[in-house]
Amino acid sequence: MRVSGGVATLIVMASLIGLMPSTVLATSPWWQVSVGSLPAYLSPGGTGKIIVTVTNIGEAPVEAANIPVAITDTLPTGLEATAISGVAGVGLRAGAGVELEKCSPGSVDCIKFAGTLYANQHLEVQVTVKIAANAQSGEKVTATVTGGQLPEVSASHLTRLSRLPTPFGVEDYELNPENEGGSLDTQAGSHPFQVTSILLFNEIEELFLGRFPEFGVPALPKDINVSLPPGLIGNPTPFPECTNAEFHTPRGAANGCPAETAIGVAMVTVDEPFYIGEATLPVPIFNLTPEVGEPARFGLWVQDVPVVLDTAVQTGGGYGVLIGSRDISEIQSLLASRLTFWGVPGDWHHDTSRGWGCVGGGYWHSIEPGKVPSCDSPKLSLQTPLLTLPTSCTGPLRTLVELDSWADPGQFTEPLGDLSSESLDGCARLGINPEIKVAPDVQSASTPTGLTVDLHIPQDEGLVPTGLAESDAKSVTVALPEGVTVSPAAADGLLACTDVAESGRLEGEIALNSAEAVTCPNASKVATVTIKTPLLPDPLEGAFYLAAQNLNPFGSLLAMYVVAEDPKAGVLVKLAGEARLNETTGQLVSKFETPQLPFEDGIFHFFGGARSPRSYATCARRWRRRTWV
Repeated sequence: MRVSGGVATLIVMASLIGLMPSTVLATSPWWQVSVGSLPAYLSPGGTGKIIVTVTNIGEAPVEAANIPVAITDTLPTGLEATAISGVAGVGLRAGAGVELEKCSPGSVDCIKFAGTLYANQHLEVQVTVKIAANAQSGEKVTATVTGGQLPEVSASHLTRLSRLPTPFGVEDYELNPENEGGSLDTQAGSHPFQVTSILLFNEIEELFLGRFPEFGVPALPKDINVSLPPGLIGNPTPFPECTNAEFHTPRGAANGCPAETAIGVAMVTVDEPFYIGEATLPVPIFNLTPEVGEPARFGLWVQDVPVVLDTAVQTGGGYGVLIGSRDISEIQSLLASRLTFWGVPGDWHHDTSRGWGCVGGGYWHSIEPGKVPSCDSPKLSLQTPLLTLPTSCTGPLRTLVELDSWADPGQFTEPLGDLSSESLDGCARLGINPEIKVAPDVQSASTPTGLTVDLHIPQDEGLVPTGLAESDAKSVTVALPEGVTVSPAAADGLLACTDVAESGRLEGEIALNSAEAVTCPNASKVATVTIKTPLLPDPLEGAFYLAAQNLNPFGSLLAMYVVAEDPKAGVLVKLAGEARLNETTGQLVSKFETPQLPFEDGIFHFFGGARSPRSYATCARRWRRRTWV
């Protein structure tokens, strides 16, 4: 190891032992690098540590028998390295797995790694630093990984300096859609090989039992909320589910979830000082049976502690997916997590990491043979995508994360955002082929009639692993046939619904950007609504409401609200649409702005009878319809 000019270089020699079968080697390993500091807020004039974690997040071992892996850590002015050490494998910081030789600055080639670095195993380097009294915040620490027959990868960290105690919060958060090989997937509407999120908590130095220094969090996290970019969606409906009973049944260090219900891998860093100490552990992510009010549910089992990730679709505000964990256990101190969800869980490339017997190179079987099965991953025939990237090319993807603590529940930190380094592209490759059908209930001329409108957007391409999803509809404009006019009789007895954002009324209103229940009067309902989407097993059901004149988002005489809900999945959609009359033809033209969520059918049935809001004026006129999506 050499330390000079603020650059610390580690040479890690790896010799592979007991290689996986040749079929596995057709997959690819690749690095994910993260950099942080302990404590999260370094104190000028004090000491601390820079932590570099290099993880193999591919699906094959890193082959570095004859090519050294070099980790170069570049320190800014004001930080001086005084010692360097490292560990490798599984169970970092606690010393589990393979130890790397410890060394001091000035030595050369002092660290050697003689083992196989399987998928979801890693190297961690700790650089002890002395902080100058005049050091400034915002200086960049950069770690670069080369060698091992893999492309060079770098990551940076901006130092934060303060003499005040480190607060509770998030040190870093990332969300990366990845191709196999580790490059970012930027193709709009694609099904990425995997999506990886990294969450690092602020850590502090503390004394265990009043004597032994170690690092922990300022307070134990209670709830974590992550707001995903609108249009980034998951479709867990087709996949096998782990039941609640299976999830909560211990089997050694594992639980009873079948391997075929695994949809990804998590690396979780916890501190449980009385049992396992501080360790980073690989565990499967399972597709759980959702509770009522959830579109999906996922789960981790970390040393007998269940961690549930529940989901929701945010009503309004782009209708992005929310994912979070509630009432996190206080048994362990959660320090960091890396969650990797597979884009196509049935892809054979994931067989080497599928379930308890395979995850982390068979780590759990190796420490509990007989209690945890060996890696005999089931070969899944289902090749349906789980994940789809947004179909919009309007800029970088933005993710927000917030959390509160058990010490101060309900007081969430300021949301921390992760802005993707690259924007999605390739929207021109996406297709959209809408169809519309319009049918009156009766065919008599000049007779009030009900009307059924069915807008169909095929979603077959979105179910093909190597295909691209249909472009989501941004807006829908429907012009009904000439001769179909608003019936004056419909106004008799009709009430209107008011947008609460415009009027502030407490009843008879719709809060468009809120998940609150709709209180529109029943007499303002003019149609029923059914929306079918491939993301949910059941359709959304609801109604069309007449909006109050001028007291709507458009300030127009005619406007409508669409409200549709699936109570079982907890998904509620509220949309405002402007309706205008062609003064020459009497044709009714309506336009709705729609969120980045795929739907296959939107079926609207306008009521018939003497007070029907539609009148078919002439039988001789041919039905013509137009739609723009």
